[in-house]
Amino acid sequence: MARLLLFITIILSIIVFSCARSNNQDNTKLIQKEHKATIYLKKLLHIETYDTHTIIDHSFASGICMKSDAYHNYRTILSVEHFCKDKSVELKKLIGELSKVYNISEADVIDVSYDIDGMKFDGTSYKLSVVKLDDKSDLCILTFVDNDELCEESIRIAKSFPQQGEKLYNIASPMSIFMPNVALIFDGYYAGLDTNDNMMLTIPATFGSSGSPVFDKRGQLVSIITKTVTKFNNIAIGVNLDEIREFINNDKDK
Repeated sequence: MARLLLFITIILSIIVFSCARSNNQDNTKLIQKEHKATIYLKKLLHIETYDTHTIIDHSFASGICMKSDAYHNYRTILSVEHFCKDKSVELKKLIGELSKVYNISEADVIDVSYDIDGMKFDGTSYKLSVVKLDDKSDLCILTFVDNDELCEESIRIAKSFPQQGEKLYNIASPMSIFMPNVALIFDGYYAGLDTNDNMMLTIPATFGSSGSPVFDKRGQLVSIITKTVTKFNNIAIGVNLDEIREFINNDKDK
């Protein structure tokens, strides 16, 4: 009897180990594809004066390359509106404070403008332009300024919501932490929808996580992180999957 129990225990251990190894291999395979689809975004603030041109790394976010029938395949990058939006007008009103911080003469300032750089997984940098913005869903679409440039990989949008309690994955550059060929991979669970139909996720997130993709074990996009709880960084708030599909499929108006 003791030998039989020992034999059963060994068999069960082998089965559990094999399943865990198989799942780990699947996840490793998945991550190897998805990290190449993630784009690190940096917004550069240009301050023009009569004598100087000052460039400031103003804000950071993440984005994801995706396939879209409505837009050029392999050139579409999905991120968040609050990062993509041009706030030059607001900054011009604050130029007095900026001039003190960056030692720029306020009287000499001619113009304030933005542009956006996107960096691929290998660290190569490209200029991006905004194609479409939506304040309601907090989503935006960007594309490469260079018409010959393409995404190395892209992901598809999921057809259905994740199950409550389903494990999900996130690749991001929180706090502007980005290093070539390094994927910061986070995971957590889908908790459900809040009263505004946002997706609640138990995924670590903070400043710079905005725009980063949330995907399921099949590598399909289920949400985009837009907000976090500042006093408890293990909760992220993501865009509703239906809103992502609606935003992508609507006419492309900038």
